[in-house]
Amino acid sequence: MPKIIIYTSNNCSPCKMAKHFFAANQYEFEERNVAENKQYRDELLNMGYRSTPTILINNKPFVGFNQSLINKYLDTI
Repeated sequence: MPKIIIYTSNNCSPCKMAKHFFAANQYEFEERNVAENKQYRDELLNMGYRSTPTILINNKPFVGFNQSLINKYLDTI
């Protein structure tokens, strides 16, 4: 099972879509809400990213929610 971390923010539609996608496909993930936790916001910024969702799958970053790109990557692991 891949390790999935999703950096999210409040009222972010693509964040909701990403969480729904992973849950519906029975992937466990950790949500890190940058609006509610300064540490998570700092982590995201230190990685060089400023937008949500930023999704890490086995440490490979995906900025935004591109379902077809994520599916292609998941098929390779």
